[in-house]
Amino acid sequence: MEAARLSARQHPAFVKNVWGLGRFTRGKHEAAFLLAKGRPPRPAKGIADVTEWEREPDAFHPNQKPVHALDPLLASFAPAGGSVLDPFLGNGSTLWAAKNMGLRTVGIKVDEYYCCRAAARLAQNILVPVPVDALADGVRHNDNE
Repeated sequence: MEAARLSARQHPAFVKNVWGLGRFTRGKHEAAFLLAKGRPPRPAKGIADVTEWEREPDAFHPNQKPVHALDPLLASFAPAGGSVLDPFLGNGSTLWAAKNMGLRTVGIKVDEYYCCRAAARLAQNILVPVPVDALADGVRHNDNE
């Protein structure tokens, strides 16, 4: 993180409605790190550090989050015209949400299978830019995830 000049700004958690496959415990939440470059301004409207979400019926990745669960994070912390890096691409939900907001994206995934699935998922959807201020107010604009 130091080489990329990234620093941790928040440690949000996502509460799941399904049990994880863990070894010692079966997690019902996922932790994440919100990283930022430089000294970003504080968001105009604060958001909760815990987000509840329900698994999508057509989920193909074990940790797949619905796009709408990521909208408030990106709307609060990604500057207009900015870039979003997702080093754990999964199924591409973060990139989809970012693209909908007109942000540049980079996703990284070691597993080629999920990388190809995420690319196909992103290619099949019409990505419509959504005003950032509308998302920050909690309005859901993209229901086809």
